[in-house]
Amino acid sequence: MTQGWASIPRWLLYSQEVTPKAKLVYLVIQSHTNEQGTAWPAQSKIATESGLSLATVKRALDELRGRGLVTSVERRRKDGGKTSSVYAVALVAPPVDNPVDNSPHSSQ
Repeated sequence: MTQGWASIPRWLLYSQEVTPKAKLVYLVIQSHTNEQGTAWPAQSKIATESGLSLATVKRALDELRGRGLVTSVERRRKDGGKTSSVYAVALVAPPVDNPVDNSPHSSQ
């Protein structure tokens, strides 16, 4: 078993806009990041580690990318074949049109 830990920012944890499955995929990717903040787990590895299907992982990645919470760059082998993408996770909340304090300690 892999040692260590991973964390999820509170702004994401308490977000009502992001699905629980997308939060889990974010957390799995974040758990693989290096000192430069990038990771390259294969989608099949994300599926295995999260307990989600590959199709669900792909939908969650689309959601995360669409919200600006994960960026990815496709990688290719020398022979042109696809390999795992390189991911970076947002560690601060992306700007929103109508910001709301969604922390659990909010007075709202």
